[in-house]
Amino acid sequence: MSMALVAAVALRAGQLACDALQSGAGRRATLAVQTIASLAAMGALGFGLPLAAASLAGVGVVATAFLYGRFLERLARRALMLVFDLAFMYVGVMLLVLSQMGFWYAYAMLFVAVALCAALSLLFSRKPYRYSDLVGAEDSKRRSIKVKGNNHTLLMLGFMLGGSLLAFFLGYPPDVALVALGASVGLAGIFSLLLEQTDERTYKEALKKSPAFAAALLLLPLPAVPSEVQLGLVCLYTCFVSLNVIVLLNAVVETSRFDMISPVWLFGQEGSVFFAGIFAGGVLFSVGGLASEGSPSALYATCVAAAGCAPGCRYA
Repeated sequence: MSMALVAAVALRAGQLACDALQSGAGRRATLAVQTIASLAAMGALGFGLPLAAASLAGVGVVATAFLYGRFLERLARRALMLVFDLAFMYVGVMLLVLSQMGFWYAYAMLFVAVALCAALSLLFSRKPYRYSDLVGAEDSKRRSIKVKGNNHTLLMLGFMLGGSLLAFFLGYPPDVALVALGASVGLAGIFSLLLEQTDERTYKEALKKSPAFAAALLLLPLPAVPSEVQLGLVCLYTCFVSLNVIVLLNAVVETSRFDMISPVWLFGQEGSVFFAGIFAGGVLFSVGGLASEGSPSALYATCVAAAGCAPGCRYA
């Protein structure tokens, strides 16, 4: 939740500083922030400061989004979807692997991944992509008026993603819950990749119209079923929400390209709303999960609240 809150604030700050970040100096500063924040997060994790590590990681994620926004905005549609599918598959695999390793082995693996990301970013920054030809904040604001209706959906979808935290309050060891969530996120990337090859338009339209039904189907029975079934339902829920997030990420980048909106500005606007939703959902589901340990009715009330918010996820 701390990572989501920091990311929301940092994205909003980036949106306000859009013109400065699109300059040559701003791009170099973004690269420096990405590298420093990511390495500092690793240091904080090594010293046993998880809250600081999560917050710094949130800053690193935001800097990465701004740094690669120009690159993503130039990808063809299918290539763009492939990037997001692979990203979710990678996150799922990393969660699965790290949950099975001792701390220092996992720490070393994370450090190598962060160092590789920093090296790739440094190489990427040397490419002659010109940020100066991007429209400024004022033009981006004017051109994005017709996509503002998606803000409510972004908030609600982020809120629904926070429901994945329920996996940690079902009585299983944290490693088991992490394996389950990692598998769910990774499978979302695989399913998205497979579904795109069958009928992409039908798959996307079906996702857009089904959040309310899926949330009710998977969350409302949660308090009444055995623990093993509860974890399965939460995993299915996480996979479904992750599929929606993949589609929505693709839509945001495509909007930037076709409406000629600065990716820095649009990522800042849409991303801050999305991460604010994750933070709000994380708070509700964490409080509900903790309360459910002494009162099953608290878990049911939490699931009802989540299912009631899902109808807002009807994006264009």
